[in-house]
Amino acid sequence: MSDDHDAIIRDTFGGRRARDAARHLHHRQAPPMLLVAGSSEKPEVLEGHGKLEAHLRTTGAKVEEITYPNVGHMGIIVALAPGFRDRAPLRDDIARFVSAHS
Repeated sequence: MSDDHDAIIRDTFGGRRARDAARHLHHRQAPPMLLVAGSSEKPEVLEGHGKLEAHLRTTGAKVEEITYPNVGHMGIIVALAPGFRDRAPLRDDIARFVSAHS
């Protein structure tokens, strides 16, 4: 890990043993995850999204990935707000996902 990454882990988890704590979290199986993005995101964001999905699958996590067409980062965020919910069916997808995994 880089020094910058170590600093982020220390700031997030605190203390001298922060790096070890993060390492243990890294090896645990993640809970089911719903990953959403818009197809209008920057290519590096979509690439990172795909890498996260692949990593989570290697841990045995159940992962569902949805890419909404013609939506960018802000479009995903505002799709939860009244008046903008027609941008992407995000609320319905979240409700379905939570119901399926509860």
